[in-house]
Amino acid sequence: MTLFKKSVFFVALLGAVLCWSADDPKPYVEGDALPNALKFYPPPPDTNSAAFAYDMAQYKWGKSVRVTDTARANLAIAQAVTDDAEMAKMFSEAFGMEISEKNTPASRSRP
Repeated sequence: MTLFKKSVFFVALLGAVLCWSADDPKPYVEGDALPNALKFYPPPPDTNSAAFAYDMAQYKWGKSVRVTDTARANLAIAQAVTDDAEMAKMFSEAFGMEISEKNTPASRSRP
């Protein structure tokens, strides 16, 4: 074995030992420091309140818009994709090249 190969082997072995003996990595934010949405969002309004009536009016308005403005509804439906290929097609123009498993430099599969 040449001196170079022995040196590379030793450095690799030393790196493996150092990684193995390292402490467990600490998360960037501890669990108790994460934001709690229940502290930020108010509770839903009482069903007998004006705020609840307003919420219902807004809900009904939203439903009516879907029926009367079909172009807007179709756009919302088209943009509510969860398929990876469809999402890649939507962002390809902004990215400046076609995003696909074949043409994008690296892709990672989901677990």
